[in-house]
Amino acid sequence: MRGTMVIVRDFKGEALVRRVWDADQKVVYITDDQQLEQLVAGKDALMPVGFPPEDVFEYDSGIVKLIGRKSIDWNRLKRWKDKAKNSKTRT
Repeated sequence: MRGTMVIVRDFKGEALVRRVWDADQKVVYITDDQQLEQLVAGKDALMPVGFPPEDVFEYDSGIVKLIGRKSIDWNRLKRWKDKAKNSKTRT
C-alpha cells in the first residue's frame, strides 16, 4: 500500500497524481514522490495530507492523460481501497 500511485480530488475539485503513505477507515494520507522518498529515508519531509477515502481513486493512465486538458468525469474512476489492511481498524 505505501507508495501506491493514486489519483486524488483536491479541495478545488481538481485531479492530482500522488502516492499513498498510510490509511485508516476515515483518512488516506497522501504525499508526492519527492516527499515519499524523504519519508522512506527517514529524513525531514512535509507530513502527508489526509484525504477522505471518497476523494482517492485507483491510478488510471487514461484519466491521467486528461488532467489539465479536460474536466474529469469522477464517476469513471474506481475508488481506491486499501487492499493491504482489508478494512481493519487502526488503534
